[in-house]
Amino acid sequence: MVRLLLIAMACCLVLASGATRAQATGAGCVAGGEAAPERIIEACDALLMDKATAEARLPAIFLARAEAFVRQGRLKLAIEDLSNVVERRPDNALAYFKRAELSRTLGDADAAIRDFSSTIRLEPKNVAALFARAELYRAKVDRRRALADYAAVLRLDPSNEAAGANHKALAIEIERLGAMMPVR
Repeated sequence: MVRLLLIAMACCLVLASGATRAQATGAGCVAGGEAAPERIIEACDALLMDKATAEARLPAIFLARAEAFVRQGRLKLAIEDLSNVVERRPDNALAYFKRAELSRTLGDADAAIRDFSSTIRLEPKNVAALFARAELYRAKVDRRRALADYAAVLRLDPSNEAAGANHKALAIEIERLGAMMPVR
């Protein structure tokens, strides 16, 4: 009850400052926090429909709405919003990373690899993106690329046990397969 009163007061203050009704309604979009996903989506929608919303604010609005969609399990809609972020801010590594994770969850390995690659291009020391891409390459039986990514993870984080074990197993597998190749 107190929370609703505080939200109503905040909206009134925003309206009193000359903001549009959509801006007042949308105040809970980017600062959504623990709010219900439905309320965050509603607030973000209001801001997106308002012509007065500055273009520079759109990436943050799409990102907030994408996170709310994820909380609802509406992953395809979240991917669409993350695509809107990337379109407007191609330097946003976080948006690429989140979209890659969602693509991987939905089984689209190629899209996930592309987005993890974009994340790595923007943040070459992103161990999580390197490891995730290595796992995807390994699942696609692209052993050499997987091995290279595991090696990169180990260069950045030598104590990463999972990368170490996977790198070792994959190196042995590649060596065994090489030994089985016919001589021409």
